[in-house]
Amino acid sequence: MSTLVDLTGQALFRKLIAGSKVVRIPRAGHSPMLEQPGRFVAAVKSFLG
Repeated sequence: MSTLVDLTGQALFRKLIAGSKVVRIPRAGHSPMLEQPGRFVAAVKSFLG
């Protein structure tokens, strides 16, 4: 897990965005859509239903 990314706000985002959840994508940094596109798309599709 990155020590550079502050995850303390994740509870607020989950509260404000109905149906949201935190998804950690292994071996991805600030551009998960480029670094792990398959896992990123799967997470987005899961959220969108």
